[in-house]
Amino acid sequence: MSDAHPVRTHIIGATVASLLVALILWALGFVGTIARGLWSAISWLGHGLATQVSLPTWLVLVAVGYAVAVTVLRRRRAPASGATQMVGGLDRAFRRADLSKPHPTGRRV
Repeated sequence: MSDAHPVRTHIIGATVASLLVALILWALGFVGTIARGLWSAISWLGHGLATQVSLPTWLVLVAVGYAVAVTVLRRRRAPASGATQMVGGLDRAFRRADLSKPHPTGRRV
């Protein structure tokens, strides 16, 4: 199908293209500002993490002792079969379930 007004179509296309280019250049103007802000935040975070912080030795020892105690207690409570515990007590619900009965919907479990 041939265009009845090819010049008008090209003028409209060129106008739309120039508006898109102007919009892209306008948006790219903010990239520098955003990049400087991000770099400043990353630099501030890096300096904050790299600085020395005075920490009492007793606090470090308490934290390590707590971690060791929690680890030992959790390992003592772990099931002997090596099965993973499920969240929310679902493991007890599955143990109580009678698997010899068919599924209520008739599907095989």
